[in-house]
Amino acid sequence: MPIKPSEAYIAKNAYRYPSITKSSATATPANDKTKIRSTRELTDYLRQNYTTVQAGKANISAKYLQKCVDDDKERQRLFDCLAVADETMQAAKNNGLGIQHMEIKIDDDGNAVMISSKSTVSVNEDKRRRQIAAAATKDNIEEVLRLLQIDLEQVEDGLQKNMCDEAEVKKVKKLIEEAKQRQQTLSDRAATPCEQATVAVNMLI
Repeated sequence: MPIKPSEAYIAKNAYRYPSITKSSATATPANDKTKIRSTRELTDYLRQNYTTVQAGKANISAKYLQKCVDDDKERQRLFDCLAVADETMQAAKNNGLGIQHMEIKIDDDGNAVMISSKSTVSVNEDKRRRQIAAAATKDNIEEVLRLLQIDLEQVEDGLQKNMCDEAEVKKVKKLIEEAKQRQQTLSDRAATPCEQATVAVNMLI
């Protein structure tokens, strides 16, 4: 089923939709065939005007591209699909936590499909708190702090890649504070066999 751009997007980008908006005094490649004479020219135009194409996230059939060169209506249909793809990808970037990859595929007949994949990173807050509580010596808590530092690096990287939010980073930083407070109360001694067994269990579960 063809994708249709929203009214808000059309209003904001009226120059792209002369057949939809009231004023079409300024011609675009959609209704001026002299501007598009080959698939290369069309591809260049798409790359200049659509983020999905610029980012290599548009997979368009070569057969359909040629059809768009020859047919004004199909060309406008292509522009509409890519406009919506741009809008959708921007919305996913802003709100779609965990969206790692998204692309639009357009087949020989101009049918468009959006494909996306996602992943997230998070800290096991309950597990880390159990480990903090189980720590009996400074060596124990230093091991927990080492794990928390790895957690922090992972969530900070995940934040940059849209795999988690600021709240997840704050969770890890709070756990690190709790572990450091716990560290101040512990003795610099060897753990007893019973204490070490408790620590080992909490490291695993």
